[in-house]
Amino acid sequence: MERTTLNIPVIALRGLTVFPDLTLSFDVEREISIYALDSAMESDDRAIFLVTQREIATAAPTEQDLYTVGTICRILQILKTSETSVRVIVEGQQRARIHRLWQNKPFLQANVELLEEDFPGRMTPRTEAIIRQTYVIFGEYKELVTNLNDDFVSAVLDCRDPGRLADFIAQNINLRHGERQRVLEEL
Repeated sequence: MERTTLNIPVIALRGLTVFPDLTLSFDVEREISIYALDSAMESDDRAIFLVTQREIATAAPTEQDLYTVGTICRILQILKTSETSVRVIVEGQQRARIHRLWQNKPFLQANVELLEEDFPGRMTPRTEAIIRQTYVIFGEYKELVTNLNDDFVSAVLDCRDPGRLADFIAQNINLRHGERQRVLEEL
């Protein structure tokens, strides 16, 4: 299978991880990130690569400061919240791996390789068992965390795709960004 790569603007996220097929909103204040948004908005598909920083405190991230796997997202909306910041709403499209971060100024830009999911799309007895076990563990979690949204609980229990189920749970429960990143890196 031939690898698909593309050059795309990048935003380094502090403490956030974005998953495919899920929508997320976050604030952007760094000048390099606002320039990356501007560049992405000039393209027809409004695509941007969102990747988590290893250390939240890093102000000017380089390739070594970023995890290698992130998510290509489509920008749905940008709202100016102040003179120096904007709120962005994105929809995750597909996992990708940084091949090379080739530009640092005026914004981050990288050559990324699209990653394909390993799940073949058909259910095996093992996959069914893993999903059932996930429902049991999630039920135990729900008993411990009483303020879970009913729509979230219903969506988890209705999901039959193991990858989407893992992504959906990881995006919506309290986890450290490193733990969310581990889920994102699983194909």
